[in-house]
Amino acid sequence: MSAFCFPKRQGEWAEACFVAEVLRRSLGIAKPYGDSSRYDFIVDSGRRLTRVQVKSVSRADGNSFRLTLSRGGGSKTGYLPSDADMLAAYVIPCNAWYIIPIEDVARRKSIRLSPHRPSNRRYEPFLNAWSLLDSESAADRERVVYNIRMTFKQIAAELERTLDTSQSMLAAISEEQSSSRPKPDKWSKREILGHLLDSASNNHQRFTRAAVQGSLSFPAYDQDRLVELVRYRELSWEQLLGFWMGYNRFLAHVIGKLPEASADATCLIGDNPPVTLHWLAKDYVDHLKHHLNQLIPTNFATEYKPG
Repeated sequence: MSAFCFPKRQGEWAEACFVAEVLRRSLGIAKPYGDSSRYDFIVDSGRRLTRVQVKSVSRADGNSFRLTLSRGGGSKTGYLPSDADMLAAYVIPCNAWYIIPIEDVARRKSIRLSPHRPSNRRYEPFLNAWSLLDSESAADRERVVYNIRMTFKQIAAELERTLDTSQSMLAAISEEQSSSRPKPDKWSKREILGHLLDSASNNHQRFTRAAVQGSLSFPAYDQDRLVELVRYRELSWEQLLGFWMGYNRFLAHVIGKLPEASADATCLIGDNPPVTLHWLAKDYVDHLKHHLNQLIPTNFATEYKPG
């Protein structure tokens, strides 16, 4: 199908197609009264209600489709979990639907989709993930999401993309800028990067040991005492950045080689609740993005929650 002349007509077409897909799966569907809601439909599985925002794309952009995400207004910011529960993304030329949890696209202004070819892009596991609209409970939905979320290769690719995006901005930070502390009790940029090096070295061991052993019991570490012990401010920014960048390129390789069969390996870190190896790998990249957002003018989407 050719591109639509008017975006509004394309949106109406996509919504009509979504209604047809939902009804074809014997699910209930309703549209909120008025146009002030930040979602387009409510899908009723008979067990739970799901707020759905429908977006579509009709033109390829290079070798993929770039889907614009915004929730209106002058700022054109991305969606938040408070706006909707799921994104239904329709790639019109391929007649392909992606059902993606809103938290996976939170604050993003656009995403890229490639339903027409093999791809390790982040959102490809959500292609035809209609079961997310028919989950019995929040816990059931979490299990479904977990099973279709990023593979280790995709987590590794996301880490590589993050490094590529941030490298030049990090290199532009001067030695003076990297050494100064915003407040006496706050880390300098060198200390933040040093903390990320501590995270890299600890997680390197966690990843490989969990994959080889099939489970892991590993100590936590005191991040403040480690930063104080190593005295990262006494090292040059150039030296720290080169080591950190190289180590993370290597970790991207390691993560990409982790066997998918080890994704569910149980990992006990200190006194924290047990997590899986898959969670550790994903959380490592989210934690890294969180601190990069402190170091440089980026807004990497991250699920990491400090504290």
